[in-house]
Amino acid sequence: TYIHMYVRTHVRSFVRSFVCTSERTYDCSCVRRYVRPFVRSFDRSVVRSLVYTYVLSFVRPFVHTSFVLSFVRTHVRSLVRTYVLSSLRTYVRSFVHSLVHSFVRSFVGTYVYTFVCSFVRTYLRTIVRSYVLIYFVRTHVRTFTRLY
Repeated sequence: TYIHMYVRTHVRSFVRSFVCTSERTYDCSCVRRYVRPFVRSFDRSVVRSLVYTYVLSFVRPFVHTSFVLSFVRTHVRSLVRTYVLSSLRTYVRSFVHSLVHSFVRSFVGTYVYTFVCSFVRTYLRTIVRSYVLIYFVRTHVRTFTRLY
């Protein structure tokens, strides 16, 4: 995080200025020897606790004032509510839309497809067959009766 990077850069500059000047040239081995073990052994929890205590000691006097509390009550709550509600609305809308769309595609599509196919197979075949048979009979029977 930011504090970790801050400590890294300042410790490196410290080591470069005091330790590496004794070697007269900046060497990568100097950084490997002195800086990296310190940075790796640096405990992040210590920095977090220090920052937490400093932030709390700075913020505590202001928190108890009525102005900050009223500001937080009015503005921050409304901002959080509008942001959370708008994001929830968009996510829920997109989720419901995708769910309904996939349901319509999968289930309703297959049912409509099977219904149309079964309708075409059963009713239209019989209608077409009967129409063709009636047409065939009308035309050929007429010609047959005319001939004889």
